Amino acid sequence: MVSKDKASAAEVEIVVSREAAEVEAQAKEVKAVQADAQKDLDEALPALDAAMTALNSLSKGDITEVKSFAKPPEKVQMTMEAVCILLGHKPDWDSAKKLLGMPDFMEQLVKYDKDNIDPSCITKVQPLYDDPSFDPEIIKKASTAAMGICKWIRAMVVYDKVAKEVGPKREKLQKLRDSIREADSARVLLQDRLHTEQEQLETVMKKLAELQAICRRVTGMLAKPDVTVS
Repeated sequence: MVSKDKASAAEVEIVVSREAAEVEAQAKEVKAVQADAQKDLDEALPALDAAMTALNSLSKGDITEVKSFAKPPEKVQMTMEAVCILLGHKPDWDSAKKLLGMPDFMEQLVKYDKDNIDPSCITKVQPLYDDPSFDPEIIKKASTAAMGICKWIRAMVVYDKVAKEVGPKREKLQKLRDSIREADSARVLLQDRLHTEQEQLETVMKKLAELQAICRRVTGMLAKPDVTVS
């Protein structure tokens, strides 16, 4: 009985140790995935913050200046074509002027649904983004407003790229967290079982010790010689 209880407790202890090791390994993986995802976000968020700052610094006069071009400079044209694409308009100057004339034009940029950009829009904007001359500092020479809008466009492209990479990592992270919770719950149950097994073993060992003590006393009594009365 004692040997069986000892074996049972030892088996449970082994399982608990294995489960604990697995949880620890998963926790390390969670930290690695978190760090990887944060690295991606650290790439996108500064560009996004800079774009929002640039947009907020633009005045109605800046927008009017861009709209007033009868024939816009090449870099301004390039910038507005990209904006038209992202906002779902035909990428030409006529469409751009109409867009600039909308009272909520800036609000459309600020509240743009960057988490659900149409992939076809990114595909169309990508060649402009990749053009070395599509640089805010270069475009600034032609128009301050176009520079701010250029920053916004570049931030949207970067954010979309990062979002596509971070999304799967977030899903993996959630699965790992769920797995850890399940494994941790199972480990707690096993620890409770181990505690119960150990208590039962201690009870048996205590009874065995009492029984052995009784056996020793009985054996001692039987070993004494009979006393003869004279």
